[in-house]
Amino acid sequence: MNLRASKSRTRVLVWPLLGLSLLLIAGCGYTFYVRVADGLQTIAIENLENKTYEHGLEILAGEAIRDEFIFDGSLKVRQEREAGLQLSGSVIEYVLEPLTYDEDAKAEGYRLRIRAKLTLKNLRKDETVWKDKIIEGDARYLLSESLGEAAARDKALKDLAKEILRQVIYTW
Repeated sequence: MNLRASKSRTRVLVWPLLGLSLLLIAGCGYTFYVRVADGLQTIAIENLENKTYEHGLEILAGEAIRDEFIFDGSLKVRQEREAGLQLSGSVIEYVLEPLTYDEDAKAEGYRLRIRAKLTLKNLRKDETVWKDKIIEGDARYLLSESLGEAAARDKALKDLAKEILRQVIYTW
């Protein structure tokens, strides 16, 4: 048997097997299924109450939550009369904590935490899914970076909104 015929036969076998393997690997990915009970596909997101000293935080939090639900698309945001679920509650905490210090004991880095206490109701069944659940979002930043407190607040609100979405959709 000559060497060329052996290489040719190897190529004929290897390339199709490699291609088939890639197709199988690509088709075996993880799939996330949204668990929306009772066919509920809509949510009303009420205006939040602000129990912090940060002026306007409830408005920013409400916008971030609505934007996250709209972006995700698993549940459509609607008015209460058209919705199957209702999310309500309040922003209860805005805490800026020093994380790192310089040699003069001055803060260099911070962690910003925003907490909300929320209630989720199934309007179709007139029952509470969960009540007074505490959900938190946070962000970290260094004073030496261009990310200041306002940008960190926006990141913490986005993190809070993502966690709220996750809690609503995946933890029934």
